[in-house]
Amino acid sequence: VAENQFRLEQKKDLLQHLKNLRRLSENERMTKELNLLAVKMNLQLSKEEKQLVFGEDIAQLLINFEERLMQQFPQLTKSEREVCKLLRMDKSNQEIMELRNVSYSSIRSMRYRIRKKLGLENRKELERFLKEF
Repeated sequence: VAENQFRLEQKKDLLQHLKNLRRLSENERMTKELNLLAVKMNLQLSKEEKQLVFGEDIAQLLINFEERLMQQFPQLTKSEREVCKLLRMDKSNQEIMELRNVSYSSIRSMRYRIRKKLGLENRKELERFLKEF
């Protein structure tokens, strides 16, 4: 996590340098290209910051949660266990979509498969089960 934080800070410094170059540029085309690059870097930094928070959130979970899932429900895939951890942390479908970079239909399908593998009936039962597990 510390290494990721360090890289993130380096990228922020690079973005600031890029913005300074943009202000100094007198060439209109160069300014447009620098603006585009700055926007792309901002989006990437935002994504990486979310991933860093995601990593910190995961570390806060009970250490043996995934181990217990694996022992009691070995049919769950690694991806399904990760979604279980996110649901246990009260992450919304939207947050899970962004963190895992998948579509809403993918999340719905995965939640359905998880419920079936756990022998649960509905959505609310899944969240409650994972929090109490």
